Amino acid sequence: MIREYKAGLYGVAAAVAAKLAVDIVMSFLAVSAALLGIYVGLGMHANLVYLLGVGWLLAMASSSVAMTLICVFGDLKVAIHFAPILYVMHYSW
Repeated sequence: MIREYKAGLYGVAAAVAAKLAVDIVMSFLAVSAALLGIYVGLGMHANLVYLLGVGWLLAMASSSVAMTLICVFGDLKVAIHFAPILYVMHYSW
């Protein structure tokens, strides 16, 4: 995707829309697979739709924070080192 963007095949809006569309589907599938295994394996009796919704929203929020950190710092290694500091500050509020 980055190669096509740098080649000028499409603009920023199209690149963000394509990435968001793929991220929405992939994060929902990953959360569903993980949560269904836990839900069935532990024999949970909670509202599955609610759990899937909350898990999916948390996955999307984490993905957004990760993308923001990478954009701010520009280097993946630096962003990885700052992520725990950001999450600890977030949870302490």
